[in-house]
Parts: sequence; structure tokens; C-alpha cells
Amino acid sequence: MLLDKKIPFKYLFGQVKYDLLRIMIIAGIFYTIKHFINDYPPLPIALPAILGTSISLLLAFKLNQSYDRWWEARKIWGSITNDSRSLILEIKGFISDKALEENKTQIV
Repeated sequence: MLLDKKIPFKYLFGQVKYDLLRIMIIAGIFYTIKHFINDYPPLPIALPAILGTSISLLLAFKLNQSYDRWWEARKIWGSITNDSRSLILEIKGFISDKALEENKTQIV
């Protein structure tokens, strides 16, 4: 649901403060290690490429699966709406105009 209200910064910060603190601690640890240790083991150039490709494929499959679920829910919601409209039209067809005028009932 889309809202016109703006999300307060205090609420947003309250939701992410522990994750932000955890990331800052990890980044500080790695920065300290990098600052004091200058000799790194050699890293093959293919390793980041393979890891990046595998992570992107996993994310693509997850995104595709979530989109399929959303699309299925959309189709089900549309069929519920169409069936309820058809039901109302059938009910209107079974009730005569004379009965509606006598009971002063309004069917939308």
C-alpha cells in the first residue's frame, strides 16, 4: 500500500541501528587489520569473478521466484473479484423488480 506520509528518521534509524552498528564494527576490524598487516596472500583474479557470478545467479533466481508468487497472487485476487461481480449479477437476475420495489431493497 502506498502512503503519502513520510517515514520519520527516528523510526528508520531505530529499525536499522543494530545492523548499522554490527557493520561498522566489522568494517573497523577489517580496516585495523589492513592498517597493521601489509603483506596479503595473493588472491587469484578468477575468484571474485566466480563468486560474483554465483551470487548474481542466486539473487536472480530468488527475484524470479518472488515475482512468480506475486503474479500468482494477483491472478487469484483478480479471479475472486470477477467471481464476486458475477455472483452479484446473477443475484440481480433472480430477484424481480417488483420484489425490489416492495422491500425497498437496494442491491449494488
